[in-house]
Amino acid sequence: MRHARAELRWVPPEAGGRSQMPSSPYTTVATFAEADAATDGPWSLVCDFDERNGERTTARVHFLFEEAPHHLLRPEATFELREGEKVVAHGAVERITAEDPITER
Repeated sequence: MRHARAELRWVPPEAGGRSQMPSSPYTTVATFAEADAATDGPWSLVCDFDERNGERTTARVHFLFEEAPHHLLRPEATFELREGEKVVAHGAVERITAEDPITER
């Protein structure tokens, strides 16, 4: 399973974002800009937060399920984190950190 480091930019509450920052680990639906809607769908993404700086957060991210489209987790890939129909954060993959979760820790 592929793990990556990503930067998240949270949508402010006044623009429809969350009123409080979620706790870590945070799992929600992610949609990737380059995904093929027919085959790559939305998938659950797990975010383990590292640093929080206002509306920006760095996180270790990985898909919740092994059968997810791991090819989408690549440097410079962009995605949105959603809660229902609402976009709560915009993300960008910075780098791949591990191909196996055991090597991540």
